[in-house]
Amino acid sequence: AQRLLAVVGPRGVGKTTMLLQFAANEFGNPQVALYISADHVHVVAEGLYAIAAEHHNNGGKVLCIDEIHKYPNWAQELKNIYDSYPEMRLIVSGSSALQIANQMKDEKPDLILAIATPTAQAAVQKIKDIPIVFSAITDPVAAKLVESNVKPGGNATGMSDMIPFQRQ
Repeated sequence: AQRLLAVVGPRGVGKTTMLLQFAANEFGNPQVALYISADHVHVVAEGLYAIAAEHHNNGGKVLCIDEIHKYPNWAQELKNIYDSYPEMRLIVSGSSALQIANQMKDEKPDLILAIATPTAQAAVQKIKDIPIVFSAITDPVAAKLVESNVKPGGNATGMSDMIPFQRQ
């Protein structure tokens, strides 16, 4: 299973809902899969690493961290968590696509899920060696995310939300 997944996209596209539903539906137990928001005052006061350590010590297997881009020094703490707890899965989300793309290329997640065209473009532009799956893209070829819809080439693939003209 992938150990580090990044979900990036503009505000309001459902990243938080997806993380909450994933944790609830896949595990149903916050002692196994814990959701935290990195911009919450208690998370900032406690620290991501300390929260991950406590979660691990209590039998936690998955840590979902929302709004990662708002946490100071998030890339270093995320790397430390990843290195210290090799059996823990980390799923992070954020809205600042360029900032996250720049940081994530160094963190080497197993997969990046990019939601919406600007986010996918930032990821494809910055990251060449990590699989990128995109969604909510009308025309991936015109957005220069893939070479063609049949043979994407590169490290990006995904789904188009374009409705054929005949169906409109």
